[in-house]
Amino acid sequence: MSASVLAAVLFGLVALVWLILAQLAWRGWRELSLPLAMTAMAGVVTLHYGLHVVSMLVSPAARASRLGHLLGVVDQVGLVLVFAVLHDGAPLSPTFQPPPRSRRWIAANFGVAAVVSALIVVRRQGTPAAGVISAVEALYFSGITLLVARAMARSARRGRWRPGSLGETRSADVALISVGAALCVAGGLLARQGDTRVSLALDGALGLVFASFWVVRMLGEVVRRFLLLGMMLAAVGGVYFGLHALAAGATPEGGRLIDVGAVLALVLLLGPGQDWLRDGFDRVLFRRSRRRRDGLRAFLQTLAPEEGVAACCRRALTAAVRIMELRGAAILLRDGDVLADGDIECAALVAAWPRGTAADALPRRRFDAEMLSDAALREALGAAEVSSVVPLLSPRRRWGHLFVTTSFLGSTAFLDEDIQTAEDFAIQLARVLDAADLLARAVAVERSLAHAEKLAAIGELAARVAHEIRNPVTAARSLAQQLARGPEAEAATLVVAELDRVERQVAALLRFARRDELRLVRVDLCALVDETLAAFRRRAVAATLSASVNGPVVARADREKLRQVLVNLVENALDAGAGAIVAAVGATNGTAAIELRDDGAGVPAAALPRLFDPFFSTKATGTGLGLAIARRTVEAHGGRITATSAPGAGATFRIELPLAGEDG
Repeated sequence: MSASVLAAVLFGLVALVWLILAQLAWRGWRELSLPLAMTAMAGVVTLHYGLHVVSMLVSPAARASRLGHLLGVVDQVGLVLVFAVLHDGAPLSPTFQPPPRSRRWIAANFGVAAVVSALIVVRRQGTPAAGVISAVEALYFSGITLLVARAMARSARRGRWRPGSLGETRSADVALISVGAALCVAGGLLARQGDTRVSLALDGALGLVFASFWVVRMLGEVVRRFLLLGMMLAAVGGVYFGLHALAAGATPEGGRLIDVGAVLALVLLLGPGQDWLRDGFDRVLFRRSRRRRDGLRAFLQTLAPEEGVAACCRRALTAAVRIMELRGAAILLRDGDVLADGDIECAALVAAWPRGTAADALPRRRFDAEMLSDAALREALGAAEVSSVVPLLSPRRRWGHLFVTTSFLGSTAFLDEDIQTAEDFAIQLARVLDAADLLARAVAVERSLAHAEKLAAIGELAARVAHEIRNPVTAARSLAQQLARGPEAEAATLVVAELDRVERQVAALLRFARRDELRLVRVDLCALVDETLAAFRRRAVAATLSASVNGPVVARADREKLRQVLVNLVENALDAGAGAIVAAVGATNGTAAIELRDDGAGVPAAALPRLFDPFFSTKATGTGLGLAIARRTVEAHGGRITATSAPGAGATFRIELPLAGEDG
């Protein structure tokens, strides 16, 4: 093989890589709104190396012709324009924001490019100063490259490259661009000395260096397209040269038939043959996408809604990492819960990712950092090295998001088929989570009904027992009070105190058994909290009681019964040794909320699930009915009461009630 043919093959490979980048940039512009300048740049560079291929294959006379001269000028001027646009900063990455450019800066940038372009035209005319002009060109290209490297270094992030992220710059990118600057200088100096072969070799190396900036982030897709296009070109070349060899020994009529057959064969190859070749290629070399899809489908059939939302997500992550050959994956649910598997750092995601309804503004299909306008979210995805985000979206709701980190080896970047597989997997998982949620709600309703039946039976029994106990207790108390006036006064006084305690417990039993009838009126919760705390400030001088209200916050409630709930919570906090009690009142999404936080002994973790059950108490002398009555009262208002606590760090009780409408 001659040196010119070998050079043509090498330049053809470089041109093929840039053609693939141009295709991906074009698709990114249409689908992801990436800068169109990226497509234009890749197209010009593809043309540059394509002309090198033609130049290596044609005769010296053809290269010296007027057409060859014109193509050479267009090629060089196009490269100068590419470097000028690159210096402007827009196509460095879709999210890179260059500093504001003044008119003077823009005029200087493109003015220098125009001067260099004029010098190229002069050099092509065969001027004696061609060597000096070549040095000026090399200085221009290397200088622009160094300026671009400096601009990238300001925002470069340390660490390895990761696939799927065009929106961030790594320190390795700065090193690559710096190597490109050195190649520009070396190529210019060698061209000035007349060593065109080494200069051309450096030109090809420069093209690969600059291509690496994008290739390393889309390695899987670039390799796939490179092999496909290579096979297409090999097939076209084989048909052309094979039929050309046949035509050499054929008759004139046979030669014409062979020419017609060659044209038809090329039409088939460049038309439907592309689809046939692509399907066959994928079937042979990219069977892993099909295996992944089948593996995930088989796993989903084993996922049972009875396991619950968290368990389903945890198993799904493990299966996705194993089957999709991922570095790591995480699921951030709508309520903020996070589950992870493999190598993925979730701290930045948990801190920045939107929760609840705020997450509904994110895309409904797979996306990555380049598709987001929020800089904080892009930064979080970059810190976690997330290459793809897939929403867990069912017909009922958005459950959260699946975050994927991939590696260069094994899974490299997601291919189109992998993306579709991941989206289908996320949709099916979201439907399983729907079923798990509905099942959990059904179980909760059954438990609630059983609990209500149990409470009703307990209430009925409590009422009977209380009535049976109250009369003898009253009689005994009267007798003890009479004895307290005699010589056994001390013992009788103790008996009266104990009977008073029994009376209070009987009253609590009757109150628990009695069905409350609410008198609903408009109640300003801020004023109610202030009044309740004010009454305790006179009694609890050793504790600090304060309120943080943002009102007025008005709810429809029975003022007295709601005050009793607050009184019970404050008394419990004081009994727990609280030195400070803080009440907060607010309203969000049509719901009023009252929070009481204290710094007392807190509630043991094992006791929290039973805290509102009747007859359960953490106090030695407690009846276990105060919080049960509080929950029944709040639920009768159409609200709910919850408790959270850390032992030794106090407890927090939260009451949520529907806000009152404008009409009362």
